Amino acid sequence: MPPSKTARIVLVTCGNLIEARRIAAKVVHKRLAACATIILGPVQSVTVGREKSSTRANQLLLIKTVEKQLPALEAEIKRLHSYDVPEILALPALWGSADYLKWLSETPSTNSLASRCLVVAGRAFRGGRSSILQRHALPNHLHV
Repeated sequence: MPPSKTARIVLVTCGNLIEARRIAAKVVHKRLAACATIILGPVQSVTVGREKSSTRANQLLLIKTVEKQLPALEAEIKRLHSYDVPEILALPALWGSADYLKWLSETPSTNSLASRCLVVAGRAFRGGRSSILQRHALPNHLHV
């Protein structure tokens, strides 16, 4: 496995599954990311507020992209997200398979719908209006 200089994994917590699916579909469709994985949960977040700490259920998105896409990706997530201050954390992917890293680096700039994917519940489906979106009853206006 070769090292990666530009691959990034972006963590985003969303308030519910519909929001997670909408953000994932939009950032992949707009080519801001090569792939978005929705961790079906919910996951539980414990946060510190002004007065006290709180616990809330969230859906976790793992968005795979490259460094040059981060500013536009952040702006799009903020535009779509329901939270005033959404969690958006980009982590470097230090190592990866050569084929995957090549695909990841080429995907955001490609015009081909066939090379992008959305992953839900650990299953990848490639293409624009993928069957996973239909199987999970994603509203029509959210299809890519």
